Amino acid sequence: MRRMCILLAIGLALLIPPTAHAAAEEYANYWWDWPGQGDGSSFNSGWRHNWFIKDSPGNLTTVTFIDNSGYDWHATVRNSFKTTATAWQSGVVKKGHCNSNTHLEFFGSCVVATN
Repeated sequence: MRRMCILLAIGLALLIPPTAHAAAEEYANYWWDWPGQGDGSSFNSGWRHNWFIKDSPGNLTTVTFIDNSGYDWHATVRNSFKTTATAWQSGVVKKGHCNSNTHLEFFGSCVVATN
């Protein structure tokens, strides 16, 4: 399952239109087992896409971007799909953030990328 999540994350990152400086960062890749558990990427003004990729659908999760000035949440998406995705095209400095909203244990990866 872990290998499948990693391959899916890489596959999604490759779907982003290429640019001269395209980049991606996997910032979480482990078993999630308590509500409120979260993780965040590094801060970067280039991040545009953020995904939470799970081993199966049914686990409620959240993805968002957090800006580096007021620490406000932007483009927040919460669902129980196998992949929870969001995009925010702003050029402000921000980080990707993902969060588990379930007490059920599951394996998942979070990936942030430029376009």
